[in-house]
Amino acid sequence: MNIKTCILLSILLVFSIVLFGCGNDKEPASSEETSPGAAESIDVTTGDAIITDDAIIKDDTDKDTKKDEEGERVFDKSSKDTTSKPQSSKGDKPAAKSDTSKTVPVDDTINCTISIDCLTLFNKDPDLANKVSSKGIILTKKSITLKKNATVYDALKTSGIGFAGKSYISQINGLSEKDGGKLSGWVYYVNGEYATVGGDEYKLKKGDDIRWRYTCNNGNDL
Repeated sequence: MNIKTCILLSILLVFSIVLFGCGNDKEPASSEETSPGAAESIDVTTGDAIITDDAIIKDDTDKDTKKDEEGERVFDKSSKDTTSKPQSSKGDKPAAKSDTSKTVPVDDTINCTISIDCLTLFNKDPDLANKVSSKGIILTKKSITLKKNATVYDALKTSGIGFAGKSYISQINGLSEKDGGKLSGWVYYVNGEYATVGGDEYKLKKGDDIRWRYTCNNGNDL
């Protein structure tokens, strides 16, 4: 073998060694590549974990998400207490009390009672009496309200029973004087006492009891 051939073989050997060495350097580098989104990888030379950019971005995103969630919880907590409490103003004045000291107007009315019967006629002629009454009773005792200074005549008007006359009452509820005889007719009593004045002249007082009665004998049968 000549010198040229030896030199050529040496060059080829060195070139092969260089190429083989470069090929081995590239393989570890390719093994270090990680798939996108991987959190970390292992350095094959040192054995240490390597945190990738994707892991850092993901960690930051998780922190932001936690902050947002915490912010929402704080907002929800504060939004629950939305009821505003009434505030009183120092300048408000208390409601005025009603004045109960006002003088009550004096009552200008009186209460009396009135009744009407023809019991004497019922005892004498029941059939005639029952035409205008119920067994001699035309009006049972009734309470009425009158103005002050009202008269017996006013009380009779208030009773609701029909009648004829004013000072002298000649007929009540269809029963007239002399229907029960020549001496029959109507008279009235106040508090049990026979009245000697016309009905439009007798002024009543509070609590007076008026009783109209029919007589068949000029009052002697009452």
